[in-house]
Amino acid sequence: MDLPQRITPQDLTNTINSPRAPMEFPVHPANIFEAGTYEWTEFEIRELRRSQREFDFDPEKVARLQCRIEELCATEHGRKFLAREEAIEISCAWDRAKREGGVKSRYIGKGLKEFEAPTKEHQRAKNAIERMAMDRKSSAMVLLFGPPGTGKTHLAIAALHHRFRIDQNRFAGEYITAAEIAQEVRESYNDEDHGATEKGILGRLMGRGLLVVDEVGAGLGSDHERAMLNAVVCGRYNNLLPTILISNLGLDAIKLAAGDRIMDRLKEDQGSAAIPMAWASWRGRKTT
Repeated sequence: MDLPQRITPQDLTNTINSPRAPMEFPVHPANIFEAGTYEWTEFEIRELRRSQREFDFDPEKVARLQCRIEELCATEHGRKFLAREEAIEISCAWDRAKREGGVKSRYIGKGLKEFEAPTKEHQRAKNAIERMAMDRKSSAMVLLFGPPGTGKTHLAIAALHHRFRIDQNRFAGEYITAAEIAQEVRESYNDEDHGATEKGILGRLMGRGLLVVDEVGAGLGSDHERAMLNAVVCGRYNNLLPTILISNLGLDAIKLAAGDRIMDRLKEDQGSAAIPMAWASWRGRKTT
């Protein structure tokens, strides 16, 4: 079938949003923009970046797409356009992380780039979380543990933010504390009018693309808190979904608080690990 020579803005929107293999244009940009114009460059950069997200399971293809993006960004206009697009994307992802993922205002803006890694230990922790965040097929479980103020929550929130950048699903991820899980479930027992149930709450947490559970073992937790945490973590394990656990305790205390089953899960899937973050607190540090 012959391609139309002129299309409306709505036709373009339908073209970009229609289900298809990445980079297969039902309407070629040559029928919309004149080659070499700013509009052509912007259209192609957007489509290439979208294709990178859809092909994230194929590093070789992503690399080829990146080469073309770099060619387009060799011009000043291309560089400025890409920087503007990335800034908008980052801002929108933070908004979604707060609105849909429960991220608190204090952590907005604390991405992977903002995490300083002055030592090999810092870099090891950052690399592990970065790999997990960028792999949409990851089923890893990572435990970040160490004293307060070492950047554990920062790293975990950064991973969550990246998930909201690459996944437009509103169930892309969630941040919650272990105590909040137990509290939500307890409140559901007396909240029949609003329809909240233990099954519904646990099902929500078991189905998030990436779940971050903070303050594991705070106060060593109650039996109910331990049971709810185990239900969520084991459900996610069975569903092959990634989870980040955060604790200020040492490994022995975490084992007492969380139980043997959770600790054993850290030994199986690729990328799973217990990562110590035992350096000095960043809080109160003077910056220049």
